[in-house]
Amino acid sequence: MWKRLLSEKRLQPLLPPNISAETTRAAIIGSLALGVLISGVDFMVRYGNVWDAIQTAKRIGHILPVYANVQMPPFLRMVDTTLVVFGILIALALAFSALCYASFYQGSRSIYLMRRMPDGQATLRRWIWTVPLRWALLNLAMVLVLLTIFFLVWRFKTPMEYLPWNGDSLMWI
Repeated sequence: MWKRLLSEKRLQPLLPPNISAETTRAAIIGSLALGVLISGVDFMVRYGNVWDAIQTAKRIGHILPVYANVQMPPFLRMVDTTLVVFGILIALALAFSALCYASFYQGSRSIYLMRRMPDGQATLRRWIWTVPLRWALLNLAMVLVLLTIFFLVWRFKTPMEYLPWNGDSLMWI
């Protein structure tokens, strides 16, 4: 599915004539991979540190009082880096539209021709906004998948007594 969705053959008609579909495809895949890598490593490090403290508290919490009140941080504090990273990636994906628009000012000044054509405005908008919006939506879909995975790990791997809630409260947010 990803190959078909991000194929150069499908990307090229959606891009301005002087922007490479191959380079755009590499940028999209690279941004998704970078976001997943940074988010995954950050969550694993944060969760791993707290998990080690929880395991130590289970073993020696009754001896050392410093481990007596160990608790998992709220979920949003565990994933704040993920939200920031993907927020930046979504902003960069939308900023790609400026690059698409600027490409019409290179060389023969084809922006004037696009404005004079009968359906030039619609074609211009399609070439400028379709790929950046799809790229932003892919980033949004990826962050939703990652947040779901991270929440399931945070909620079901952590013992109930170490979670920051007491039954039905919303303290986990």
